[in-house]
Amino acid sequence: MLKLTSTGGAEIRLEEPCPACIGTGIITRSMGMAGRCAECKGERIVLTANGRTIIELLNKYRFA
Repeated sequence: MLKLTSTGGAEIRLEEPCPACIGTGIITRSMGMAGRCAECKGERIVLTANGRTIIELLNKYRFA
């Protein structure tokens, strides 16, 4: 799920399966774009290919 909102401030939220948990955990990223998996107790920061693509697009068009 990708959620983009601009109501009284920008919010970007990306949720994707955690590959370290074999798909049972969910990585949630917000404006800081640092993703932590709740299933891994927040000890692992994982960035999948989908997450990298979203971050590249955000960085490319952030100040456009």
